[in-house]
Amino acid sequence: MRKWGAIAAVTAFAIFAAVDLVRDAVTNDPIGYYSREPGRLLYVAGIAVAGGLLTLGYYKLPSRTQRRVRMLSLGAAASVATAAFCYFASISVSLASMISKLGGSVWTVVMMLPIVMLLAAVAGSCWFACWRVWKTGASR
Repeated sequence: MRKWGAIAAVTAFAIFAAVDLVRDAVTNDPIGYYSREPGRLLYVAGIAVAGGLLTLGYYKLPSRTQRRVRMLSLGAAASVATAAFCYFASISVSLASMISKLGGSVWTVVMMLPIVMLLAAVAGSCWFACWRVWKTGASR
């Protein structure tokens, strides 16, 4: 029974994603945008090719070097996510104190709380993944 529920949820998500993609393509007219500015399409193609070549190069590395690269990239992602979390948390606190001094509503700061919590979750997940790779040497 759980399997059918999961299949139904994934199917519903896929249908909504496809409808959103079609609606986005009709609304934003990406074909017209790239026909007016073909240089932007070359940037997108260049990024795709560079990403593919980097991925190919990564998988050609020895497993020990792959582990080091994985540790470095996870550590960098965790550091950036932690810095973003600290920045947004400090901005939220200073904004809340400023709003309360001026007699305004603190609900605008409360609306930022999901973003701060999401960044905390991303940072924690990245640090955990980094620790897992460091501790166990987890492979693909």
